[in-house]
Amino acid sequence: MKTNNLVDVMGRPPPPVAAVAAESSTSSQPQPPLLDYHKAGDLFSGVRFIHECGQKLNASCLTVATASVLFHKFFKVAKKDNHDQFLIAAACLYVSGKLEEQDQQLKIRDLINVSHSALHRGSEPLGLDSQYYNLREVICQAELLVLRMVGFRVRLRSFPVSFLYTLRRIFRFNDTRQSFP
Repeated sequence: MKTNNLVDVMGRPPPPVAAVAAESSTSSQPQPPLLDYHKAGDLFSGVRFIHECGQKLNASCLTVATASVLFHKFFKVAKKDNHDQFLIAAACLYVSGKLEEQDQQLKIRDLINVSHSALHRGSEPLGLDSQYYNLREVICQAELLVLRMVGFRVRLRSFPVSFLYTLRRIFRFNDTRQSFP
């Protein structure tokens, strides 16, 4: 039986979009379990850490993607066993927060609290004591290490723009707006 004007069989109009979203979020669909980062040993867990922290910090997708690329570039030239991948992940997120103009620069205090709560679930935020200042100093040193290891090449090329430049060069477009051959 076909319905008219989006009215269902019972004669009710469809629910608003917000109600549908609320129902789907409270449904019995299982959420992915929180990862225990102390037990995970692969580089994927470092990228997942970046995504979790970026989401908690309300960072833009571009900032999180840039941090993920920096993380992979770093471990392309460095051995995984020599560096703490979650420290490097936090440093990559901090660097990418500085690079992207869309975000207000990520605050180091927020980054420290979010990364600490992701690594130590259920613990309270760090106070302004020696542990906080040591972690802050280590993240700043790791930031410099990441920049040195990737050769200060932190700007990512935007592939669609370079593709358009290549097309323009191939077809020799100029300001007179020639058509395709």
